[in-house]
Amino acid sequence: MKDELKLTLDTQCVIYLFDTGTDKPPHFDSLQELMNLSFSGKLVIAITTRAELDLGRDPVPFRKATLFEKLGIFPVVGTSPLPIQSVEGECVPDSDHAQIWAELRRIIFPGLQREDRRFANKAADIGHLVGHLINRRDVFVTNDSVLLKKAAALKSAMNLLVLDPTECLDFVKKEVSERLRRRIDLGPVTKYAANVVHIGGIGSRVVTKTAWLMTEHGYLNSDEYVIVGYNNGGDLMSLSAKEGYKIVDSQSSTGNEILSEPSDKFKRIRLEDKMRNEFTIFCEAR
Repeated sequence: MKDELKLTLDTQCVIYLFDTGTDKPPHFDSLQELMNLSFSGKLVIAITTRAELDLGRDPVPFRKATLFEKLGIFPVVGTSPLPIQSVEGECVPDSDHAQIWAELRRIIFPGLQREDRRFANKAADIGHLVGHLINRRDVFVTNDSVLLKKAAALKSAMNLLVLDPTECLDFVKKEVSERLRRRIDLGPVTKYAANVVHIGGIGSRVVTKTAWLMTEHGYLNSDEYVIVGYNNGGDLMSLSAKEGYKIVDSQSSTGNEILSEPSDKFKRIRLEDKMRNEFTIFCEAR
């Protein structure tokens, strides 16, 4: 599938899948079914580079070696460096994604400092989510009750979907069914809309994209129907319609300035240095 769903597993889910020395863990059947869907090509499951760091803390050598071997079946996506203590006393990573890291810390672990107990674990949790966001993945799958309690806030502030494995399986089944229906039933697309949520402020390139039909219920492959671009300074973001379509209207729910353009092929907004900038275009066939 060109528009296959992209899931990111946290480390605890990996442990639950492959640590045969434990009783049947929570959501085990759902995790197994998600893996089967991945093997059949209906979705892609990845881990972040933080998973290796997490497993490195396991005090049982044999279990650690077994789990490290199992990591090899997953694609690995990168994340930000570990945080440092700044001169202002703030604990932030020295990277291009510092603002994203800081916002995640604010939502999940307000006031987190290096001296805090379990700092390394909490910093790794944030690192998983940074990796998930900057690699533009669809669902972060976790058993962590702290992250799940913050799921609504993460979705609202950062358009980040966090689900437990059973919730994720339900979501995936509905999405896969809908995407299959679209490939079978979809006729000519005459009108559509595309929305882009930009995360991380000026200079960031982290976005999530959605495209949908305006004439009936149904989602489209956003990579095909909207192209995102930036100026050299990173303070202007452009959305371009698919070839053969023109932009007839646009709006920004976050109040960003929409620039006047001489062409109906693209529209631009002026990004503001805030965590979330949002832009929607409405398009019709020429």
